[in-house]
Amino acid sequence: MKQQLLAGKHSVILLLIILLPALSKAQYCNTSYSSSQCINYDMYIQDFKTTGGVTNITNTSSGCGNTSTSYIYYNTMKHAGVQGTAVYFTVKIGQTYAQGVRIWVDYNADGDFSDAGEAVYNPSSTISGNGSVSSSFTIPANATPGVTRMRVRSSYATTGFSECGSQSYGECEDYVFEVVPSCSAKFTTPPSDSKACENGDVLFTAAGIKTDSFNWQANYGSGWVLLGDDLNHSGTTTDSLVVKNLAMGMDGFQYRAVAINKTEGCSVNSLPATLDMVASSSASIVIAPNPGNIVCEETEVTLYTTWSNGGTTPKYQWMINGQDVPGATAGTFKTGKLANGDIVECRFMSSAICVPAKLSNPVEFNVNPLLTPYVDMNVTYEGGNTYTYTAIPTNGGVSPTYIWYRNNVMAGGVNGDTYTITDAKPYDKIIVKMVSDAPCVHPGSVMVSSNVFLTGINDNKTAMLAFNVTPNPNNGQFSLSGKLPVGAKDVTITITNAVGQVVATYNYHADNGILNMPVKVDNLTNGLYNAQVKTKNNMSNTRFVVAK
Repeated sequence: MKQQLLAGKHSVILLLIILLPALSKAQYCNTSYSSSQCINYDMYIQDFKTTGGVTNITNTSSGCGNTSTSYIYYNTMKHAGVQGTAVYFTVKIGQTYAQGVRIWVDYNADGDFSDAGEAVYNPSSTISGNGSVSSSFTIPANATPGVTRMRVRSSYATTGFSECGSQSYGECEDYVFEVVPSCSAKFTTPPSDSKACENGDVLFTAAGIKTDSFNWQANYGSGWVLLGDDLNHSGTTTDSLVVKNLAMGMDGFQYRAVAINKTEGCSVNSLPATLDMVASSSASIVIAPNPGNIVCEETEVTLYTTWSNGGTTPKYQWMINGQDVPGATAGTFKTGKLANGDIVECRFMSSAICVPAKLSNPVEFNVNPLLTPYVDMNVTYEGGNTYTYTAIPTNGGVSPTYIWYRNNVMAGGVNGDTYTITDAKPYDKIIVKMVSDAPCVHPGSVMVSSNVFLTGINDNKTAMLAFNVTPNPNNGQFSLSGKLPVGAKDVTITITNAVGQVVATYNYHADNGILNMPVKVDNLTNGLYNAQVKTKNNMSNTRFVVAK
């Protein structure tokens, strides 16, 4: 049964949301006088005085307070009266013509004088020129405690006029009016206006003294109703009211707290707080890395943001592989610790209301390892005293540069990967230096030097001759043949690509000193390759081309 009642109440509230127009945030209406301003023909309120209050008004000989509009707000003059007590007043008008005088008080502090009981003085007859009238009215016991407004208005020769709009002659004066609670319960912190988002919640809070408990009330446009905990509300008897399942149709709804003093058996209503519904909108954020997302290991990368609808103070949280990076909450993000395949994103939180957090585009990084170049060499006997030295690069890049030295003297005009001498001596010392153009070379290792190669020639027949690759070019399937040094039987054959990466290795045993080996290397791409034949004491290199 209780669930049915809750569901019914929820339905009523939803119906109110749909059918009731949003409450306007009322401002006190304007008055005007079309025929002449109050300074002409003495059409003004000369004196207005109150008694019986905690604080009273004495405004005498004021004449025409505003000669431009015949309206004036005396915001430094206040009548403060206790709930349920009488306000005694005297009004005197200008000396020449009869005027009607009426008085209104905004007892519920909703910004108008149109509620029942707020027209507090409604005489049927006018006051003669230079005449006065004294009367009284009583502050309702349930008037909303706090500061509000009182309006005193006159009009020539009639009492049939309202608190707003135009009359021919007369004057309108507004004063501060404070309703003092008769109950000793008092709000130290009344609920305040709140902005909220559709489908979300909103919290109204209150605090008071000499208060044993609270009740919360709502005004959907047709008066105050007592709230109870249900699908749309919680905390209705505490100092904190939560309104849930918010909809845009609730814009302008009002809520107030009732502070209850059980000892005195009385209560005090707070001033109303207004709900301001804000339509949802979206933020956007795009991140971009500098120098890019393809980098070398240990390279410092800076990621920048471009965003919209972030409000005045947006917030950021950078993430790597879906995990928050502690302390990374600025608009840019720097790091030199990325690994290959890392994905960087930024969670963007707008400071504007009703703008949900937005996740940026992901940036995946291709991080290449730092490379250490290395260069070695081998020698091939060409006959006579002619020998060819071939550089063997590791991590040399696509087009490394070579510098050759013979006996510590640089060989002029030679910068390729081979160096041939025709007058070799047994004591010759050969060195090659390589300048790598490979990406991600370790700092300080761009130029490297080979070990010293001692020719040590005593018997030319011990040097290995060049080997043949047949066919050349080929599709990765070829024969490698040639004569081995005297006594050489075990051979290691290594196939490398143009940048020195090993793509295949074979071991071969020859009993007759002749190498004649079929080779098949699958999945080779088109390009230049090197076949290195190495025995225990010698090695030789032969280039070939794969062209499929």
